[in-house]
Order: sequence, then structure tokens, then C-alpha cells
Amino acid sequence: MNDPLCFGALQPAANESFFAAPSELADPSRLRQDLPIYLFSGSEDPVGQQLEGVSLLTDRYHKAGIRNICYHFYPGGPKRNAQ
Repeated sequence: MNDPLCFGALQPAANESFFAAPSELADPSRLRQDLPIYLFSGSEDPVGQQLEGVSLLTDRYHKAGIRNICYHFYPGGPKRNAQ
């Protein structure tokens, strides 16, 4: 949280865009198979469900025909410090 590029809340327009994306990304016909995908997450990241959600996403991309998927997982990251 001390990182100057980390922010606590999205602006309203970014929120709208962020929450609209999953339905489009869940439709395999809307995914471009020719673009590479790079996924990264921390093993403790709640957004990626401690990597379970990232694994599910990778499987869905493979089933949609996307083959150029790279990833990097950071052991232990991110953990929030107790305050």
C-alpha cells in the first residue's frame, strides 16, 4: 500500500469498465486466438483466489483455443501487512 502506483479505489468510469469486462471475456467467440496472453498473480492474492481462479482462467483460455499463454506466479505475494 506504500507504493505510489497503488490506489485504494477506481474512478467511476474505470469501475464501470472493470465490471463490464468479465461477461465479454467469458464469451469464447469474443476472444482473439492470435494474441498472446500474459498472466501474473501472487500465491496469496485474493483477486486470483490464491491461484485457483488463475488456473481456472488459464483452462478456459485453452478450451477457447488460445495457445500462447505465459504466466508468472509470485510465491507469497501479495500479503497485506497487519495494521
